[in-house]
Amino acid sequence: MSRFVDRGVEFLQTHFPDGQLRELTVHVDEESVHMHFAVAVWNEKISQNRGVQRLLQPSANALLADYEHAQDLVGEAFLDLGIHRGERRAAAARAAMAAGLEGPSPRDHVPPSKWRREQRRKALQDAAKIKTTARDAADGMLADAALVSNSTVKKSRKRAVAEARQRQAEAEQVLVDARIARTGGQIVGAFRHIRNQRLAAESEALNEKMLRRKAQLRQMEERSHALAAANARAEADLIAAQQETEAQAAEAAEITAKAKAAEADALEVVQATFMERHAAKAEIAARQKEMSRAQAEVAHKDAELSAKLSKVDRLLRHLEPLLRRMIGWLKRPDLPGEIAQEGSEILSEAHVLMSDPPSDPNAPQG
Repeated sequence: MSRFVDRGVEFLQTHFPDGQLRELTVHVDEESVHMHFAVAVWNEKISQNRGVQRLLQPSANALLADYEHAQDLVGEAFLDLGIHRGERRAAAARAAMAAGLEGPSPRDHVPPSKWRREQRRKALQDAAKIKTTARDAADGMLADAALVSNSTVKKSRKRAVAEARQRQAEAEQVLVDARIARTGGQIVGAFRHIRNQRLAAESEALNEKMLRRKAQLRQMEERSHALAAANARAEADLIAAQQETEAQAAEAAEITAKAKAAEADALEVVQATFMERHAAKAEIAARQKEMSRAQAEVAHKDAELSAKLSKVDRLLRHLEPLLRRMIGWLKRPDLPGEIAQEGSEILSEAHVLMSDPPSDPNAPQG
């Protein structure tokens, strides 16, 4: 909001120069910070009868002469703050009228508060749809898992029963062959012994396979029970997620209320900061003026001091030959003693003054 206010002040001062911008206030009495400003555009007009006239002419400013151009400039100025220009509906209406077509229907103004409420309502609807979709997907996954589990168990049972029946038929056939071979001679008895051994081995293998099938069936049943437990946990998690979502929605509402209160406080701070900033700028400008005056006075005094020093230098250059002449004059033998004494004192004082001149009380001390 502070960037918005600064950008707005900069824009108005740029496009309404030379005192055209007469008044500017920042309002925070609504949900969105905004500015009110007043401008006065004067223009001089020369007529044959009245001569030079100074008149109010708003069209002399390009922004007031073409509002669509003003909207373009404002959109460009605030673009990096996320504020975009609206649709060019007036231009579209004129183009449609020129082409003999029906223009766009008028738009209803939607306040920002109503727009935000509509966005929150849509967001809640989307959240409800997401919940429903997730719940349906979870139910479908649970149903598919149950069907797959039941189908797998049934197929395993059918395959195990068919294999057991086939093994039983083979065993019965072996017994029949053994009875037939028992009526034969010694060769038939040896063959029967071999068949019996093979039957015993096959029976043992069949028993082991049946045990493995039973173990697999038990594992499938355990997996089915685990899947049912997982389904129950998924339903519980879904219920917990719904409760958590409702809690988060309540928390979001509370946060929104706090954010509105913070927004109101921030608006007050922005208004106060804006006033303090302009007061500080005015104070800085006044201090800069005072500093400029002080610098001008210092420069003037420096010039005066330089002039005085130049005069002193010229005086010393003139005094030096005079003092040399005076020294020669004091060396005359016919000069009275009092005059010679007083001349020596004058020379001593002049020597002291020339070697260490008195400081100027008005000179700057550094």
